Amino acid sequence: MQPIHFKEDTSKPENRTNLALLSILQIDEIRTYLLRELRLPQESLICPSPNLETEEFSTSQRPDFVVRDHSDATIGYIEVELGPEDKAQINGYRSCTNYPVLSIVGKASYSPADLSLEEIYKHALSVKPKYLRRQQSVSLELFCRLVKYYVIDGNFKPSSARASLSDKMLRSPLVKMIYSHFGSENILQADASVLPGKIKLDTIGENGFSIRVFSNETGSNGVSLMNRSQGREVINFPSLNKLLKYLPYREEACWMYAQLIAELGAKDTLKISERKIAHLPLRVVEDHFTQFAAAIEQLI
Repeated sequence: MQPIHFKEDTSKPENRTNLALLSILQIDEIRTYLLRELRLPQESLICPSPNLETEEFSTSQRPDFVVRDHSDATIGYIEVELGPEDKAQINGYRSCTNYPVLSIVGKASYSPADLSLEEIYKHALSVKPKYLRRQQSVSLELFCRLVKYYVIDGNFKPSSARASLSDKMLRSPLVKMIYSHFGSENILQADASVLPGKIKLDTIGENGFSIRVFSNETGSNGVSLMNRSQGREVINFPSLNKLLKYLPYREEACWMYAQLIAELGAKDTLKISERKIAHLPLRVVEDHFTQFAAAIEQLI
């Protein structure tokens, strides 16, 4: 058999659920159902996937499962999420392979996707009575409890993970201005670490975005210079105190950026604490985006 991934971090809910899903694939009714729904050959083998990259233990390009045929040759990959599909991640996988990368999301209402854990859960419930007091019932019970807790009951919060911008947000005037000014080659996506000289665009909700830049004082996500959330007609900004804390080597540029925000109406940004945010109407930011872009360039 070809290599499979075996060093799984089981502290993560998604990984525990994936292992439970793998265990119930030993049950014919579950395996047949999943392969049929994913339009895969019934003789397929589903295994924990090794990396798509050459570095053995890199996790940046590793789908959850690899699909192999009866001769052990790869025919596709499967990525599973407790929440919605991570577009940036799955597109990254697809760019690394010529094989199809299929998507299983949490709820059936999440789209686009090839299947959902919610649908597999409902099918598993229908199968459980057949295996009452048999070993298979333990695997079915574990999988169903995990999916019910994290997906059905909503105890997994997909919004807590940073994700790529929705198609709707990518079409919004302000985001179009950002791409036009900085160029796609200088804009990092959600699955990348922030780098000096570039900006990162990501979000924690479908109707929002955040411009992030590199900071020596933070981790790979950098610090946000402006963001929009829940489709509101308002743009949020960090206070001067926060800018100076996380970008101390750009002190003059921090003052220039904060003063621009203040001059356009959010005067409190110069004096509020690090933990508070300033606000400007979306239209004001759009009308003065050239000035904002110039100021951001000094902060990257």
